[in-house]
Amino acid sequence: RNTYENLGEEARTKEMREAVATDFAEIEFLNVEFITGIDDLSDSVRYHYEFKIPAALTSISGMEIMSVPITDMITSLGFMSSDDRKSAVELWSAFSFEDYEEEIRIKMPEGKTTQLPEKQILNSDYIEYELSAKMDGKDVIVTRKFKLLQDQVPPADFLALKEQCRKIIKADDFKLALN
Repeated sequence: RNTYENLGEEARTKEMREAVATDFAEIEFLNVEFITGIDDLSDSVRYHYEFKIPAALTSISGMEIMSVPITDMITSLGFMSSDDRKSAVELWSAFSFEDYEEEIRIKMPEGKTTQLPEKQILNSDYIEYELSAKMDGKDVIVTRKFKLLQDQVPPADFLALKEQCRKIIKADDFKLALN
């Protein structure tokens, strides 16, 4: 909300385009629509945007792989660099979101199919995480849910949290193999 609330429609679109484009070498941004939460004090922001990735497929040993464009993918967390923790982990400062849900619709390239992976559910007393994929006609719908359940994790639970976050990072690096 802080990034977009004081910008006009054109500037919001430009800002969103630049945020999305950092993850891909080539992208065609189609549109963005802020649905709720930008101009009011609601507890969440809802938006919809569309883009194309012309060079989305990577060939590896004759197989084509597509990285799923998860918007707030977790790639690393600073607090995970150690195995020893003397103070609590402040989850509210480690993540840029508390309750997040994203749905990604992937239009499959003509003549291509994919095998969908199993649903990932990685829950603890501190974080709920779910990543799933399903077919909708010829499209793949990927749904990612992430929710912080508490603000702090005590040192005694640190290693379990670290293991859960490792699994989330691995799940967020979501790829589809196309036939």
